[in-house]
Amino acid sequence: TLNIPDYHDFHNGICRDCGLYETPIQGEDGCYQIRNAGNLFWISALVRNDHTHAIFDNQNKSPKFKLMNDITLESLQWEPIPDFGGVFDGQGFTINDFYFSKTVTNHDEENMKYGFFVNCDGAKIQNFALKGKAELDYHREDTYNPYSSSVLSFASIAGGLTVGTTIDHVYSYVDVTLSADENLTMLVTVAGIATDIMDKDTVSNCLNFGSFSGPIRCAAGIVFSAAYPTATVENCANIGDLSSSWDNYKDLS
Repeated sequence: TLNIPDYHDFHNGICRDCGLYETPIQGEDGCYQIRNAGNLFWISALVRNDHTHAIFDNQNKSPKFKLMNDITLESLQWEPIPDFGGVFDGQGFTINDFYFSKTVTNHDEENMKYGFFVNCDGAKIQNFALKGKAELDYHREDTYNPYSSSVLSFASIAGGLTVGTTIDHVYSYVDVTLSADENLTMLVTVAGIATDIMDKDTVSNCLNFGSFSGPIRCAAGIVFSAAYPTATVENCANIGDLSSSWDNYKDLS
């Protein structure tokens, strides 16, 4: 239960006494106005139905929200937004100091797909830059067959499956570092924008400036997999350094 004091010491939208996220203003257009880190963490909590640090009545997996200015996430651990079907318009602003760290030791219990968003269905994501870093650690201590294990996927913007989604004018400056057991490196995919785009998806006018490092075998600067002929990737480019410490895959770029 969240212990809510009478007075909140909000800095950057986060109460420094109880950890409460500041609820963003919802404009006449129905969009939540994101002005600080707390507002954005509140959106993540709303979609995930997590009331730990956020006050809202009902879960909403399809909110509309927009950046009103550049913000910093203070390198606080990001909670990926799953199963998103809403609209996010960055309005040309930047999310700074994004940070995500994950250690996976049991692939049977973990979600295994991560990013700013995860799965997107009918979503519209546009007009912002994301700057920061992600640290992935994939290890297994028990005896197992790596060919039957799950793939760990990370993409800076959409790390899961997308369907009927548009990602436009998005720029990733997220540096990704991987640590993994040698026989698990084939089970990690990293992408600058999206992991798996599906039916009627469009990724356009996007750039990846982020670098990838570690024993990476499977990586893509923009999109890792486009499984449907109706998926479109256009006017995109990778500028980031994609390198691997695995001997057979030194240069991924």
